[in-house]
Amino acid sequence: MKSITQAEIKAALHYSSDTGVFTWLIKPSKNTSIGGVAGYVDRARGYRKITLNGDLYRAHRLAWVYFYGDEFSNCEFIIDHINHNKDDNRIVNLRICSQLDNCRNYPLSKRNKTGFTGVSFRSKKGLYYATIKVLNKSIHLGAFKTIELAIAARKEANVKYGFHEMHGAKS
Repeated sequence: MKSITQAEIKAALHYSSDTGVFTWLIKPSKNTSIGGVAGYVDRARGYRKITLNGDLYRAHRLAWVYFYGDEFSNCEFIIDHINHNKDDNRIVNLRICSQLDNCRNYPLSKRNKTGFTGVSFRSKKGLYYATIKVLNKSIHLGAFKTIELAIAARKEANVKYGFHEMHGAKS
């Protein structure tokens, strides 16, 4: 992230920590108005982006600096959207984390057919399989007669290996 201070953000934008919405305090261009919602949602990735002082920023990073100050503005860090909604920039939905912890809070894949991350069904055997990937290594958790048993095994592994409680939730 390009360096920007809390003071620079607060001079141009108002941030509501309750709603996660930024509104303009200034008129940065002819197409925006004071009080209007700042930024746009990037259709490719889903993040809200805001142009400020000629530079483009993701709104969740601006929210973090706006709320907590300048301490993280000059370093690389990951801000995770806890509920997986990349346009939900309420401060209670944001957390600083490592890349590893961010990976342990991925949403449910759109390709998932069972509705639970790490659980698959193999029709030839008529069994549900539970797996988990930890530090790039797949761990087989077992084969089960019911989906409920496979899900229980995966939930137990999520806790054991430190996955976030929202990991695998639908976004």
